[in-house]
Amino acid sequence: MKKLIILGKAPVQGKAGIDAKVDYPDCEVWTVGTHKIKNADRYYEFHGIDVPGREMVRDVSSEVKTCAELIPLNNSVSVMLAEAFFEGYTDIEILGSPMIARDEYLKQRAALAMCIGYFRGMSQENVYIKWPDEPEKINYFETYQ
Repeated sequence: MKKLIILGKAPVQGKAGIDAKVDYPDCEVWTVGTHKIKNADRYYEFHGIDVPGREMVRDVSSEVKTCAELIPLNNSVSVMLAEAFFEGYTDIEILGSPMIARDEYLKQRAALAMCIGYFRGMSQENVYIKWPDEPEKINYFETYQ
């Protein structure tokens, strides 16, 4: 099982600082390039920003580029999720990404929810994607009957 943590820039469980190797020792950690976390395995940056001492990932696979024609990969977390799916990660957790603080997140939150649903549905194997901030699951038929 390939375990991955995708970290957005929002606080995670009240932690002020995160060291990926200390806080998540048994998995790979990807984050946004400008995020102030130490020792991530990958720092993704698509806005042309450089952070001294970090190797930024600025390009994605051809599978992700093709996928962007089908679903809205309009934020870094969605792009990282797509890359992880095509690289064969089977246990993915998205943390620090509630996407509720600013107006731009209205579209990005909906896009991330759609991407998660898409990759859960596309999975031919057991791929587990957890997003603690995803919209509430309600069984409509039990609730309103």
